[in-house]
Amino acid sequence: MGSLNFIIDDVLNKMNSLNNKVDRATQLYAESAAKKMEAFMKKKAPWTDRTALTRQGLNARVFRTSSGKEIRLSSPTEQFKYLELANEKGYAIAWPTIQRFKGEVIKGWAEMISRIR
Repeated sequence: MGSLNFIIDDVLNKMNSLNNKVDRATQLYAESAAKKMEAFMKKKAPWTDRTALTRQGLNARVFRTSSGKEIRLSSPTEQFKYLELANEKGYAIAWPTIQRFKGEVIKGWAEMISRIR
């Protein structure tokens, strides 16, 4: 009867290498997507600037979490939360940005990951 022999260390090393490639590629892709989202927010924010601090402070940053990567949209100003939530969300930009880009980001990430060897 035939047998199949392999060294488990080789398999584990290759899996670890692939995981590292996916992690690096995901980080780079998320950073690229975050830049696009930040530019969109700054251009399309629906409010009239008074000091321009909130618009200038709009940012999208990538964070590592226990479940993977996360793109967070924010602004350091106090009025940002009011613009996002008050007036029936009429001045919101973070949620509309997420809605606009979520499909594009997920699809682009999946395409990129499928090409990793």
